[in-house]
Amino acid sequence: RRFITLLTEKGDVIEGQLSSKTLEATVGDRVLYDFLGDVPFVREIQAPRNELTRSYRDQNRKIAANVDHLLIITAHGPTFNTISVDRMLAVASLQGIPTSLVVNKQDLQDPVAQELEGIYRSVGVQLFPAAIKQSIGIEPIEALLRVPSLKTVVLAGVSGVGKSTLLNKLIPGAAQRTNEVSERTGQGKQTTTQP
Repeated sequence: RRFITLLTEKGDVIEGQLSSKTLEATVGDRVLYDFLGDVPFVREIQAPRNELTRSYRDQNRKIAANVDHLLIITAHGPTFNTISVDRMLAVASLQGIPTSLVVNKQDLQDPVAQELEGIYRSVGVQLFPAAIKQSIGIEPIEALLRVPSLKTVVLAGVSGVGKSTLLNKLIPGAAQRTNEVSERTGQGKQTTTQP
């Protein structure tokens, strides 16, 4: 049996099951379900208005659907991966997903990252400078997330940019594990594994 967590239109969280092995559900999917006794069985996944995918072993894997906003997280220092940021911006643009860029670790004051921030601003990317660990720059992000029309918001970014730390600041009690950036490689150590 394949279980799924459902959020109803009334805001209730219920545990259900997929009724068929051919059904593949992801975060944000809108579904139709029927009750069999007390258990909701998902019988159909509706066509999404947009979706985020990532390539994995020569296959596209859907990671979220019906996304209202994409928050791309990057950071000053070696984890400022413009290739990753540009890919996510391009996919979001093609799918019509509003996107913002959170540039974390402002306390490092990396001149290359500061120049990149200017470039992204110049092409119209909404940018939130922050030092998340120090709780600097969190308020504008919280204000964005309080917009009532935003139901499904995706946080994305390479390892080590502060996604787990931001989640812990935004949702007290989320208890996401955090890791330090490797001194040897300058890259993050993977900690956030849930979609």
